[in-house]
Amino acid sequence: SNGCTASTPGCLMPATAAGINGALLRNSGTQENFIYTNPQFGTANWVSNRAHSNYHSMQAQATLRPTHGLNFQLSYTWSRNLGDQGQITNQFNRAADYGLLASDRTHNIASYGSYTLPLGAKGYLLRNASKPVQRVVEGWQISWTNAWMSGPPASVTDVNTMWAGTAVDQVLPFDRKGGQVTWDPGAFSGRYYGTQFQQVFDPQCSSSAVASTLQPFCNSSLHALALASDATKIVLQHARPGVPGNFQTNSLIGFGTWQFDAALSKNVTIMEGKSFNLRVDVMNVLNHPNVSGAAGTSYDFRNYSISQPTFDLNSTNPFGFVGSKSGHRVISAKLRFSF
Repeated sequence: SNGCTASTPGCLMPATAAGINGALLRNSGTQENFIYTNPQFGTANWVSNRAHSNYHSMQAQATLRPTHGLNFQLSYTWSRNLGDQGQITNQFNRAADYGLLASDRTHNIASYGSYTLPLGAKGYLLRNASKPVQRVVEGWQISWTNAWMSGPPASVTDVNTMWAGTAVDQVLPFDRKGGQVTWDPGAFSGRYYGTQFQQVFDPQCSSSAVASTLQPFCNSSLHALALASDATKIVLQHARPGVPGNFQTNSLIGFGTWQFDAALSKNVTIMEGKSFNLRVDVMNVLNHPNVSGAAGTSYDFRNYSISQPTFDLNSTNPFGFVGSKSGHRVISAKLRFSF
């Protein structure tokens, strides 16, 4: 012993061999009585509140109160959601796991409103028409909802290593926000990065780095991302064993979503206390498809789930593969009698 104790400032405790009781505490510099037994308990759990997050946003809203039959509300949120990403790389350096959370959405725009068509006796058009014509054309109202949200953060996945989170190294410049969904005419699936990249064997599996007897096993597990024009120009690759990668978790931005729905309705009063309501709803008015990363799970479904493109370096699908698209236009009509 050198006279040190775990509580002595600036004093390094001698290393204790693995397998000896107390080695974990002594080698980590923790006090000897940090963990102690109590005969009242069969097991003891250590629960702490060490994670944290920070959410900041700018919110703006514009409202038009009913004016000449028109009213609407438009809201915009610009936000940033940061925090511990749930994967502990180093207990003594939690800042290494601090970054963009998967729940972050940078931009969010939503609006809704309605407009009473200026037809009939109280409108600008057909106000001098016959009574039957006025009864048919008056009172029609258009309403709508619109939502647009930017894409969520995503990570490049690879073979698990001793480090939590990503173990990917960026070698050449890579535009982390440069993805765009493209589809060949009539294609079932699409791509997020087009044909910019190709999958190659990871340089760590080269004959100069791995024994020839192990090279086939390495090539079957580790792949890298290279430029489509030159397979020797590696863009993303696995980090070396025991070394954290420089490509941070959730540093990619996936595709966003957009939805525009509308309705056309009219009330017809028959007599006091009795009326008809005719309504036509159109979901996804512009027949705009939303994309889903999962292959074939929601192709052309009315209800669908949004998932990210394939960002796995070792996937059999191309990097940025988009599995399917969903969300066709749906029209429904309703007639209600109130009494």
